[in-house]
Amino acid sequence: MCGSDQIWGPNWYDGRFFLDFVINARKLISYAPSLGVSKIADREVARQMAYQISRFASLSIRERTGCEIVRNLIGRKDVYNVFDPVIMLDSEHWQKLEEPFVTEGKYALIFFLANNQKNIKISIEAANAKRLKPIVLHCTQTEDTSFANTDELTPEQMLFCIHNAEFVFTDSFHVAVLSIIFHRQLITFQKQLGGNGNTQYKRITDLFERLQITGGIYRGVDSFNQHIDYSKVDTILNKQRGESLAYLASALDRLPGYSENRMELCDISTPCKGIHTDLFNHYLLTVRCKKYREFMITCQFSLVPKCYRCKNLQYTILQNGRQPLFYSKLLEDLQIQDKHVFAKYYRPFYILHKLKKIAHL
Repeated sequence: MCGSDQIWGPNWYDGRFFLDFVINARKLISYAPSLGVSKIADREVARQMAYQISRFASLSIRERTGCEIVRNLIGRKDVYNVFDPVIMLDSEHWQKLEEPFVTEGKYALIFFLANNQKNIKISIEAANAKRLKPIVLHCTQTEDTSFANTDELTPEQMLFCIHNAEFVFTDSFHVAVLSIIFHRQLITFQKQLGGNGNTQYKRITDLFERLQITGGIYRGVDSFNQHIDYSKVDTILNKQRGESLAYLASALDRLPGYSENRMELCDISTPCKGIHTDLFNHYLLTVRCKKYREFMITCQFSLVPKCYRCKNLQYTILQNGRQPLFYSKLLEDLQIQDKHVFAKYYRPFYILHKLKKIAHL
């Protein structure tokens, strides 16, 4: 099982987060992974993700937007929208983990992952207007904010600080989630990913839509006067917690009994260097330079797919033994006998290999 938070983010794609090392795909379950974006910009990453995700027997995603992306990516309808694990636990559970954070008087918590001076300043002014002491925490994903006025908090102190705040201002999904669990009034701000229009804000807006929270989103100064009715939210929250648990129970019930899928295993039971594809073997015959041929053979860029999931694969040049991100494109170029294959895919690693040899002389 894999899941929770942005492990399926296309900007840091890694096959291990898709359990690419598991041979029997009937055992694969995802619970609430997040793509963290509103679209997948890189076509090659999308192809890799489609291959990995299509292997899962039971599929669920944290955001509705992510569900739609995955459905379109792999052509399956059985992709379920479930709650983040954090929201599956009630306030009583989280209170047991709290550690007191000492501050005088009533306060507003201001925490931004990304330093947005404008939004932080707006939050401070709103806190002051409400006659609340602004507690401004350090930013954790970008350069720090000059407005920070509090030392770093432990996770336990952070829980206490959220729980006891009169108001919360944030761009953090999980701070928003915990604020909802603790029935705090809050305002969330959009966190942009660079200048390409790709946003992580759908994580929050999807959740608010599911819980029918009409306030809580910054749309101007009037937003600070909106009030979240948590009696209504709790009714929806408890119902959807039950639906998420039902998905998980059903996924676990469908697991096969313990057995290995021998169809995807080689007869070789000892460590091996993998089996290259026929496309690679045919192409190798056209490479005139002996040194290049020998190096290409040691690379594990074009092995048959099952090799990358085999526990017997002995790593060589590709140290982590994972299917390379350019795998599909490499096979296409091998298919058309592209004469630049070595230069495009192997030469950078060849140069690095030579430099390492020189360094050890």
